[in-house]
Amino acid sequence: MVGESARALKLLSMAVGLVLLIACANVANLLLARSSARAKEIAIRSALGASMRRLVLQLMTESIALALTGAAVGTLLARWALAAMVKFYPSNLPRLQSVSIDLRVLLFTIGLAVISAVLFGLVPALRVSRPNLTEAMQTGRTSSGSQHNRFRSVLVVSQTALGLMLLIGAGLLIRSLYRLAHVDLGFNPEHVLTANFDLSQTRYNSDQQDRFYQELLRRLRTVPGVIAAGAAMPLPLSNDNWTISFERVDHPLPESEQPSAGFYITSPGSFEAMQIPLLRGRFFDDRDQRKVQQTIIINQAMADKFFPNEDPIGRHIKIGAGDGKGRPKEREVVGVVGNVRNILLTQSPRQAYYVPLPQMIWSPPSLVIRTAGDPLAVVEDVRKTLAGLDAEAPLFDVRSMDDLLALDIGEAKFQTLLLGAFAGIALLLTAVGLYGVMAYSVVQRTREIGIRMALGASRRDVLHMVLRRGATLAGAGLTAGIVGALCLTSLLEKMLFDTKPFDALTIAAVSGLLAAVALLASYLPARRATRVDPLVTLRYE
Repeated sequence: MVGESARALKLLSMAVGLVLLIACANVANLLLARSSARAKEIAIRSALGASMRRLVLQLMTESIALALTGAAVGTLLARWALAAMVKFYPSNLPRLQSVSIDLRVLLFTIGLAVISAVLFGLVPALRVSRPNLTEAMQTGRTSSGSQHNRFRSVLVVSQTALGLMLLIGAGLLIRSLYRLAHVDLGFNPEHVLTANFDLSQTRYNSDQQDRFYQELLRRLRTVPGVIAAGAAMPLPLSNDNWTISFERVDHPLPESEQPSAGFYITSPGSFEAMQIPLLRGRFFDDRDQRKVQQTIIINQAMADKFFPNEDPIGRHIKIGAGDGKGRPKEREVVGVVGNVRNILLTQSPRQAYYVPLPQMIWSPPSLVIRTAGDPLAVVEDVRKTLAGLDAEAPLFDVRSMDDLLALDIGEAKFQTLLLGAFAGIALLLTAVGLYGVMAYSVVQRTREIGIRMALGASRRDVLHMVLRRGATLAGAGLTAGIVGALCLTSLLEKMLFDTKPFDALTIAAVSGLLAAVALLASYLPARRATRVDPLVTLRYE
């Protein structure tokens, strides 16, 4: 059912899972900090007879209540986010109508919230439920603080690693999307209008259709603002893929061994309208009529493959397709044009050949019209011109070539947008997590900092001490994240265009961004530590 989208769906699902893990690590950190502050309360409850099981159940109940509240708020935000996401959903991607928040999604969200609360609330609950009663009653703290600090440090390192993995994935997709958007198409899509029309098969035979097309194109070329007009089938990037066999007349082959190439029907003027470059010979023109010498134009890839070290102009080719009135005829190569990405932007240009529309009337082709300005501005004139020849011929699928290009790049852009959003959330959560750990560490070490400053430590020394700890955590997370990203970026390989999954520049840039954010998250608590007054601190202690 999902077809070629399976890999992208798996990747996005993994991204969701990583964001959830980062969020849960943040919550676990907050619960540890909160539980340390409640050490005296827990000690009093334990002294009054509360069992370890009772204390764990109390703390787990609080965790589940927090998780369910977060799930409820998240679901409300998801409704808004879904409405915003649909606006960016490419029109050529299927199943848009089935994207909704239904009962299954709600049950899944509730279940995930409860499971997350149990998994990431259980460790803090177990650590706090066994306090040293004497120490906790006297100081309000327990000796397990160092263990809590180590556990919180592990969580921050994990957050940083997971966040970096997401950022590297998003960075690779963004780099790939940029290259995809700037790939050489082989033609110029700007200021080009495309449209389809239909003719009654009972009212027009092949000769009548030919005369109709020629007259329609002649009139369209006189429309104000139109530079060139032609007709072609199929259009580049229209997802139509025609491949037909052929053979060189001077090198005949058995039918089973005949090569094949992309097959396209074009009218005079279509190459000019698309601005496909002519490399040798000529374009189709008024000489290429129905009952004259059959002609053909090939692209450079076909010339290189099947006419190496020789000039293909004047050579004869017989293709495996006729006009419906007898066997295929020999065709003379009259031109060689540049390569065009006809099927997908990500697919290299293939060998292809073009036959003139008057010599092969199959069905109404698509119109290709180059304009001096906005191509949509001439739509009404095109519609009137068509109606002037046949009032019953409908004009449909009217769009600019840029729109067709946007459809082709839409899926890659949508995937990049989603993964980029997940990476942005991960970056924010990672920064918040590191800031929380560093801020709590400063609070815990207030007495130590006061003593250091009383013994002569400068504010700069204190600043470096706090920043050094933040840099150590961030560095460990970045190292683990790069290793994890190198293991997972292979999943991205088939989704990338002209970008290696181990792109050093992207990895370095993203790591630098996360390091800068981590440094900023550590700097704010460090600045607060430098403002500690040693006299006030020691007197309070």
